[in-house]
Amino acid sequence: WRVVLAGPPNVGKSSLMNAIAGMDRSIVCDQPGTTRDVVEVDAVLEGWPFRFVDTAGLRESTTDHIEELGIQQSHLAAAQCDVLCVVVDAGTNIAELRDWLREAMLPDRTALVWNKSDLLTETTIIPSEFAEISEQLSLPAIHVSALRGEGVSKLLHWIKTSVVPQEPTRDTALPLLTSNLRTVLQRPDMP
Repeated sequence: WRVVLAGPPNVGKSSLMNAIAGMDRSIVCDQPGTTRDVVEVDAVLEGWPFRFVDTAGLRESTTDHIEELGIQQSHLAAAQCDVLCVVVDAGTNIAELRDWLREAMLPDRTALVWNKSDLLTETTIIPSEFAEISEQLSLPAIHVSALRGEGVSKLLHWIKTSVVPQEPTRDTALPLLTSNLRTVLQRPDMP
């Protein structure tokens, strides 16, 4: 299953990708527009195969042609994924986020991921608008800190259970057919 990490620039999508991958797969920098191409990494969650996709930050406009192409790829990746994680943080423009979410063709398996939760203090709380968006659009809201790894396992568990809601029993036969097996089965010399 393809899991896309999308959202505005500098909300920590690449840091979250690195936390999931367990290595520095994506470049992390505080400069907006660092990620310009789609970065992918394969992972196994509780025995199930996933491909995580880090994308360029979504924003209305940029003067950088290469970044604009990356933003187009981000929209395409978000439209073609199995699971969409819309990553945001305290710097996210909630009104723009609400507008984008209402206009976007969101997959059934979409979650709002509030990153950088380690930076929250009693004076900097998550805006109530974030909870309202989550409730209005019936999207789960998951709080993580990619930097510290907090909440990442909860996010990964949600991703897995969103596509595999019920684990098959050990006695359940699963139809697994690889391209090599298909080739063997289609050979004329095979009975």
